[in-house]
Amino acid sequence: MIMLRRTYFAAGTIFGIILLAQLTLFLANLRTRDRAESLLTTVRRFKLDTSTLKDLQPILYAYHAQKISPSSNCPSADASYGVVISNAIINRIGQSHPTLLRVGVRPVSTTLALSFTRGRLCEFRFSESALISPFQFPLRDVDPNSAKLVEIRTETAMQAFDDAGSQMSEHYAIKGYDALLRGATASGRTLAVEAIVTPDASTSAIQSALGFDLSCFTSLSGCRLHCQMLPAVFRDAARNLRPSIPFVTQESEYKGCRVLIQ
Repeated sequence: MIMLRRTYFAAGTIFGIILLAQLTLFLANLRTRDRAESLLTTVRRFKLDTSTLKDLQPILYAYHAQKISPSSNCPSADASYGVVISNAIINRIGQSHPTLLRVGVRPVSTTLALSFTRGRLCEFRFSESALISPFQFPLRDVDPNSAKLVEIRTETAMQAFDDAGSQMSEHYAIKGYDALLRGATASGRTLAVEAIVTPDASTSAIQSALGFDLSCFTSLSGCRLHCQMLPAVFRDAARNLRPSIPFVTQESEYKGCRVLIQ
């Protein structure tokens, strides 16, 4: 009887520890999501060549912006700042111990980069990303044996001109790329979809390009697909650019994304 009680006690203790750890991770990502959504609401009001560094200083201060190198897409920039919203501990655990990504550790982050010319905004980039295990990626585009980490990344760039090499959808230029994941301690890949919007784009196009959905930051399954994170841009990419972005082609045929683009 005593042995049985000890077994129950040990099992209950382990269960309690796991539950507490999951709650802690959830609350950390909830805070990341809340701050990111607040920032996104503010970013949607930015206007190139109209918003000034002086106007945006309170925002840069509130989000602990750091000076960064000027963007090559704004060659006349004389000041650039970057904002990162994430949980450094969760990111470090996920990168150092990829196996834990499969049991509830979900590194997510939001970044914002702004460049100014003579005190006026000349470019900004807003991105959302999630780090997952290749085994969590629902498509077979990623070979689990060749990568221990996969970053799912969506980004919108508001800039004065279109990048070379991007392709036009009916609303904006879209670019997809598959690259090595930088800064991670384990080997990995970044699968990214980027929308490039110029100032002459329509209001609806700008709204679509900034229509990020951060709800997967705190969902049970986490962020695993681009269509979860930037639905309108993914829809345009899937409808117009499938042959040029292989993982978008595969993702658009996945049942969860197929509903979105129909």
